[in-house]
Amino acid sequence: MKSYYLIVIGTFFISALAGASLATALRHNVFKEQPLAEKSQTKDSASVAATTPAIDKSNQATAQTEAKPSADAQKTQLEQLLAKSLDFPDEVKPDSEFAQFRQSLQQAVKERNVQFLQSILPPEQIEISGKVVPIASLNLKDSNNYFWGLLEKTLQVGCFPLSNEGHPRVDPSTGIWVCNQVAREFARRYPYPEKQLGNEYALDYVVLVGKNIHLRAQTNDKSQIIESVSNKVVKVNRRALAQQVQKDGNLDPIKGWTPVILPDNRQGNVYNRFVYSPLANRAVFGKINDKWQLLYMPGGK
Repeated sequence: MKSYYLIVIGTFFISALAGASLATALRHNVFKEQPLAEKSQTKDSASVAATTPAIDKSNQATAQTEAKPSADAQKTQLEQLLAKSLDFPDEVKPDSEFAQFRQSLQQAVKERNVQFLQSILPPEQIEISGKVVPIASLNLKDSNNYFWGLLEKTLQVGCFPLSNEGHPRVDPSTGIWVCNQVAREFARRYPYPEKQLGNEYALDYVVLVGKNIHLRAQTNDKSQIIESVSNKVVKVNRRALAQQVQKDGNLDPIKGWTPVILPDNRQGNVYNRFVYSPLANRAVFGKINDKWQLLYMPGGK
């Protein structure tokens, strides 16, 4: 179970931090994937368009020949990004039907209510990070299972609505909701400096979501506080994180620590509950037969 979690939650760290060999080794240990009974219609086309800088295919050839931004220009962009806090607006109206559903789900996750969670999941399998995972493999009876932590963390950040186009199972008169604003807000604030970089660019950074998040000298909550920040983007300490992954695989979505580097090159550690990758998983919800369902969880890669 931990090995699969490292793929779903930790891929954005592992693939670039621990090297291709580590990522490949981990992939061999994931749950056995099963084909969908029918071709999945849950591709995240709408939310990807809303959260990721798009590349115009008609101009790809031209884009590949464009001059790279100067080092000074990239440095200026980065300094502007790190100097400001990100905002994560919640677009859910407090008295709306989805707000009530989300509140019930958050309570169920807090209580590790297996029955409630099973009632909103697909009957047999769900797509997470592009992988089709059997529901039974989620092992929901284990309250410490990665999936509980993943869903809990995803629901802590604001949600935004999209049309249900491309989701034929969703009730026609309704839309869908995507929870976790980090990817969209990161892309809005700091577009990729080079179109060819793809996801590699986002692997360098994490967003510390919350007010007065402590960066500590060591990986424990008793160590010295280096600085406190709110909704800030910081660099990942790739070398330290790769060593941590190889040592103990500590990439729990809630527990554990992520090593980061401040703009002035000071190094610290942040509790994972507050650490979000720009590629973090999103939870996509829609109504099927007039009942809210968790459709799939894109991202995380």
